[in-house]
Amino acid sequence: MGARKSELSEVHALRQAAGHDQPGRGWATPSAKHASRIPSGHPEGYLDAFAQLYADLAEQIVARNAGRKPAASALLVPGIKEGWKEYNLSRES
Repeated sequence: MGARKSELSEVHALRQAAGHDQPGRGWATPSAKHASRIPSGHPEGYLDAFAQLYADLAEQIVARNAGRKPAASALLVPGIKEGWKEYNLSRES
């Protein structure tokens, strides 16, 4: 098991040096940094995307109930307008 652990440590060091294990890298926009909690290409990214949507929607609901504006980062969730546009585009093709 020691050899396997050593291999994993070496792979981790290589990924870190290449910047592959750093969510929201320096070149990412603030909105991308907000939504990036795990490295790109990670299999949990699909589930994490839904978790981010739910967190942002929850922030919007809580803010509305509290009578305040939601955090700007929580407003990146697609809304009715975007959904309607996608629906119309899909019908055209």
